[in-house]
Amino acid sequence: LRQVPNARFVFIGDDRPTARGTSQRAELEAQLTQAGARDRVEFLGGVDQPTLLDWYCRADICVVPSLLYESFSYTCAQAMAAGKPVVASRMGGIPETVEDGETGVLTTPGNAEELAAAIVRLARDHALRERMGRAGREKAAREFDPIKTAQRNLEIYARAIERFNRAGV
Repeated sequence: LRQVPNARFVFIGDDRPTARGTSQRAELEAQLTQAGARDRVEFLGGVDQPTLLDWYCRADICVVPSLLYESFSYTCAQAMAAGKPVVASRMGGIPETVEDGETGVLTTPGNAEELAAAIVRLARDHALRERMGRAGREKAAREFDPIKTAQRNLEIYARAIERFNRAGV
């Protein structure tokens, strides 16, 4: 936070319990209070889609520090569609969604220093955020458009049916 003094953070999503019997939010709030940075962070909890889309538009960077496997990150795809660079964990299907160095920055899951460095790098470089945001929007339009995705799925199903028919199944 000292490296980017005007930074503000907004956490969106439902709280989760921790193995210590508390909640992620409570633990984060305690750490932020101890660091003297609690006033720069807002916790919204779960929000509806229109509110979420509004926050994507307001954000400069979307951070998705997943520690749980995701086969496809809808969160990353939404942020990219909104033209925002993404800082995310290099795990599961996220690297197929976010292109490291092109549409965002991928970090090692659980590595707080690497995550912070990626956020600071993007926060300090407006041109890089703009370039990655544009590339993300283009990729989302090209690869995640619902009509195009449905058409690709129908083509795959048609080929599968054709193979089954040829095989006499």
